[in-house]
Amino acid sequence: AQSAQVVLLNLKSGISQFTTAGADGSFSLTATPKAGETGFVLALGATLATDTPLEIFFNEAMAPGFVGLEVRRAGVKVGTRQEPLAGFAGVRIEPEAGWRAGERYTLHLGSQLADLAENQWGKTLDLEFTIDESTLLDLYPTAPTVRDVARLGSLLFLAGEEKGLVVLDASDPANLKNLIPGDITFPRVLGDPVRGVTVDGHGRVILVGGGLRSWGQLAVVDPLLIDPVAIAADPSNAEVRYASFRGTTRISDQIDASAVGTQLREGLPQRVAVLSDDERDTWRAGEEFPGGAMAGVTLTPMAGAAVTDTFTLTVVGDPGGVSEFHPVTLRNITRGTWARVDALLDGTFTVSLEVTQGDELELLRNRQSVAYVAILGAGLTAVDVNAVWHPDNDSSGNTSQVLGVFDEDPELTVDRRRHHRLAGRSGHPL
Repeated sequence: AQSAQVVLLNLKSGISQFTTAGADGSFSLTATPKAGETGFVLALGATLATDTPLEIFFNEAMAPGFVGLEVRRAGVKVGTRQEPLAGFAGVRIEPEAGWRAGERYTLHLGSQLADLAENQWGKTLDLEFTIDESTLLDLYPTAPTVRDVARLGSLLFLAGEEKGLVVLDASDPANLKNLIPGDITFPRVLGDPVRGVTVDGHGRVILVGGGLRSWGQLAVVDPLLIDPVAIAADPSNAEVRYASFRGTTRISDQIDASAVGTQLREGLPQRVAVLSDDERDTWRAGEEFPGGAMAGVTLTPMAGAAVTDTFTLTVVGDPGGVSEFHPVTLRNITRGTWARVDALLDGTFTVSLEVTQGDELELLRNRQSVAYVAILGAGLTAVDVNAVWHPDNDSSGNTSQVLGVFDEDPELTVDRRRHHRLAGRSGHPL
């Protein structure tokens, strides 16, 4: 195929020559063997579809585990599932988190790769291959207008104007569907439009909107609390339907001269971005946590303990390590899985996740999270996300978790009306 990598490996010297196929798929490589050099391997790169596994076959059965056989991206090992084929004379390889469209990967055959008799081939071969570019697979007629979209794993969160927050299941990209049977969405107060949505590093969904029929608002949603079956069974039950909405706060006043205002400015929230300040630690499953006994974290099982290849890892935090109700997230970077808990009143936490020996892990202990909201008519507004997330947050609109407003344009107008430069204060009555 055009632009495919071609490798010619001298089995005696271990020297490789590389070239790239031309537009018509042709290529040319020349090797002049020396005395005794009779073995060469010619390897041709390929282009795979995003849903196609990589299959490799050998001329004899290989040792179980295929040690030395890896897939890498940008020099980093990719977590994969390996399925033996043809009595270990072949292997099917699929990445845990799927292929990335348009990306280049490297198939690495290390020197320790061995046959059933444990004869290692003692050479190294790296062959690049490419994943197809993205193509349009499906359209989902969610709403007349979608203002923004954010992704968390296989879920898509859409800012669907009057339809509110729309949650799609994209586990099959060619068949997008609403996560909740019956195409149920999450409209906001009085049908005020939702215009912006994002996901922070702890998997919390932050959406903004309003300002037309009610006050401008920011809401924080916990997607782990969305119960599609329960919601579909009783969509008129607001307590069930909105159980995942942890909190809401007023971030601007309504665009209406007759509406009762506050010291916040009138405006229409448009876009949101989140800055998450976290204490971040990375290590590999089976190893000691960074910092050892001084890190304020205990692992169970402990590093070096005799465990099965796949096991449940529990991370426990010492008292005072995290502010109350701030999120703590344990991520398995290799497998693409994660778990989140809130710190307790004394700052302790316990979070568990299934891991495999050698998986790359990451622990995020949140210190502060600030949402920056672009509000038409009110500048850039900073909001305390954890205050909205806190169980004691007042979602009535009588208080605001706005930290401040940045606006250097005194002529900024909404609906051709000029507005004053004012800022609310976090947690203070309006």
